[in-house]
This record gives sequence, C-alpha cells and structure tokens, in this order.
Amino acid sequence: MNGWVLLMGAGIGLGVARIVWLLAPRRVDMVGAAQRWESAHETATVHVPGGLGRPTLQTRLGRMLAVRLGRHGIQMQQIRQDLAMVNRDLESFLVTTVLKSLAGLVLPSVLYAFLTSAGASPPPSSPLIFGLILAVGMVFLSIEQLHREANDRRDELRRTLSTYLDLVAMAMAGGRGHPEALPMAAQIGSGWTFELLEDTVVGARDAGTTPWAALGELGRRCDISELRDLAVAVSLVADNGARVRETLMARAESLRQSRITAAQEDAKKRSDSIEWNQLVIAGGFVLWLFYPTVVNLFNQ
Repeated sequence: MNGWVLLMGAGIGLGVARIVWLLAPRRVDMVGAAQRWESAHETATVHVPGGLGRPTLQTRLGRMLAVRLGRHGIQMQQIRQDLAMVNRDLESFLVTTVLKSLAGLVLPSVLYAFLTSAGASPPPSSPLIFGLILAVGMVFLSIEQLHREANDRRDELRRTLSTYLDLVAMAMAGGRGHPEALPMAAQIGSGWTFELLEDTVVGARDAGTTPWAALGELGRRCDISELRDLAVAVSLVADNGARVRETLMARAESLRQSRITAAQEDAKKRSDSIEWNQLVIAGGFVLWLFYPTVVNLFNQ
C-alpha cells in the first residue's frame, strides 16, 4: 500500500509541476525562435507530405512536443539529421518515444501488483525507482536505435557515392556536360541510394540551383560530410569540365580508400575480439580442469 501511495504522490507532483511549467510566463528568445523556425523548415523539406487533409492526432501531439522542447532550448539537431537520413518525421518519433517511456514507467507497477497479489512483499518504493529507470532507458534506447539505423544508411550511401561519381566522370569523359551526366548516372544504378541522388539533382534543376549545391544541402541535412566536401570542392573549379571530372575522380578514389581503411579497422577489431574470446574460453577451461584439485587440496 505504501508503494501505491508513493506512486500516486509522485504522479500528482509531476502533474502539478507540469501545469506550473505550462502556465508560467516565459521570456521569448527571438534568436532562438528564428533558429527553431529554420530547423523546422529544413526538416520539413526532407520528407514528402502524405496528404493535404487534417493532421492526425499523432502529428498534432508530436508538433506540440517539438514546440515545447524547442522553447526550452532542446533543438535535437542530431536526431533531426538521423530522421532525415531514414526518411521519418520528428512528430511520429517523439510520440513513439513518449509511449515507450510511459510503458517503461508503468511496467514495474504492474509487476509489483502481480507480485503483491501472489503473496510476495517487494520493497514499496521499487515501482517508482525501476519505473523511472526504465522510462529514461527507453528514451535512450529509441535514440540509439535511430542513430544506428541512420549510420547504416549513411554507410550505404557513401558506398554508392563513389560508384556514382565514377559514372558521372565517365559520362563527362564521353562528352556530356555535368547537368546531363548527373541524372543519367543516377538512372544507371538501382536502389534507394541512386533514387535519392537522382531526386536531389533533378530537384535542384527545378528549384533553380546547382546540383552540387543541392548535394551539399543533402549532406548538411543528413550529416554526410562527404557530400558537403564534394559541393565545396566542385564549386572551386566552377564550370571547367576537365577540372570537374578530375575532382570527381579524386573524390571517388578518396571514398574508396576510406572504405578500405574502415573495413581493415573493422576486421582488426573483430580479430581482437575473437582472440579475447579464445582467452576467456581457455581460462574457463583451465579453471574447470583444476578446480577439483584445488578444492581437495584445501579440504585436506
């Protein structure tokens, strides 16, 4: 009973604090508000709208959470970039994370009630303590899963980018200009990476900007430094076709070398891990082999 009283008291306290937080007047930071508007605008350009109807309840709740977090200086820049990489919207991610956190908060109370009804007597404060730990853990778990998925897609896009740049350079060597070679090279490949590159360069033409600037913007939104560096490097050589082709070939070679280095480092880590596992297994076997002898020696 004391545990439920503590839990109800904590819930009432959190509710009162939430009401005070919502009703308390705040000083508006104009610079921060402008930055939040810019971040929201950039994120909105990544995703294709699902329709022109009324927003769903999930979307409205997600927007409210994003606005509240933004007013308190929580911009979630890395999360926005990861969501842009996996083509998900911030609103649904926030709502899903909150629901997972609430599930983690309630689960220990359910287990406490079940154990109490079964005759056990766990500590009264355990539902609150473990509920808070699980709630915070679910938030970090959601963020970590998103970051891991986004990094996997970034690696896949980097692998595609080196091939794509080679195709563009080959098309330019055949006498085509880069405005024609960029979309044509993207149409040769298959998969979401080539489709993303094609949509980016074609969309740049429709938006009245250069394909290199559009690729650099994609790299900034999705946190891909290779695309940002490519945009800067090509902008330095302007419209010189030969220089552009040389720059593309050099960038493609640099990407391949980076991939080879990363693969070698990953292989080395896996090899070291295997060696440590072998040592642990060998140590366990030696301990199991000599344990009876040592026990008998001390019992004599």
